[in-house]
Amino acid sequence: MAEAKCGNRERILKEALKLFYKKGYESVSVQEIADASGITKPTLYYYFKSKRGLLDVLLEETILPYNEALHVTKGTYETRTIFEETLVQVVQDYIKAAATSKESYFLMLTLFYAAEDSESHMAVLPYLRDHLNLLCNMLEGAREYLNLNGRSVEQIASGFSGFLNMLILVHYSKKKSLDGLANEETAHSIVYQFLNGVYA
Repeated sequence: MAEAKCGNRERILKEALKLFYKKGYESVSVQEIADASGITKPTLYYYFKSKRGLLDVLLEETILPYNEALHVTKGTYETRTIFEETLVQVVQDYIKAAATSKESYFLMLTLFYAAEDSESHMAVLPYLRDHLNLLCNMLEGAREYLNLNGRSVEQIASGFSGFLNMLILVHYSKKKSLDGLANEETAHSIVYQFLNGVYA
């Protein structure tokens, strides 16, 4: 009996993620999720209380590990090389997260770009703020190696995150997988390009 309950919960999460990814959160009904999961609406409500409750669990189980995977060093980096190696690790963490679940990764991005007062945007916003804070803390420790030129650490962190997200999206649109981005050599070249720009 316990196994069946566990199976129901995981199946609901899996089918909801597929539907949210394909159709968008707002366009999917609770009945659609129940039908795709092979359960009744009361069963879905038993596990998740509401559609928003289901989304909250989905985000906690997919995006929270994505944030926790970031290699964040507290304090000051002893050398620029150590800082750059940390950025390489962050790039690999991004790519690994996006490759592990394309559906979760794209859902995160689409929720962020949803209307700012929508239920789905409000659900994902705390995770994305936390993610930006993690990047800001990492870059703050490397301030002496950054040429800020009047920009804030938050601007640099936002640019780095946006740069990686766009790179992943473009790669997916051409290759359908992230195999070509997964190696360390490519991660080093991405970091070099971000830190030095097109004039290097």
